[in-house]
Amino acid sequence: MDIAKGIQKGVAFLVKTYLALLGLCIALQILLCWLSSIHLSPGAKLEWALRDPDLGCLRDDPEFQRLVGKVASN
Repeated sequence: MDIAKGIQKGVAFLVKTYLALLGLCIALQILLCWLSSIHLSPGAKLEWALRDPDLGCLRDDPEFQRLVGKVASN
């Protein structure tokens, strides 16, 4: 394999990785917006979000703590 093809493959990998991470960031932002809209709904119950293992990656996020933390303190 010549150097140019190796560099091209490396760049393609980095672009795919970047796009995957960008997609994940967008998905997490959408989830936070959705939690925010639930939080604003009367009678909202977000206790499940504190225990949901799929949301573990958000537990340190300040916006997540603001939304769900109010529920935990009530």
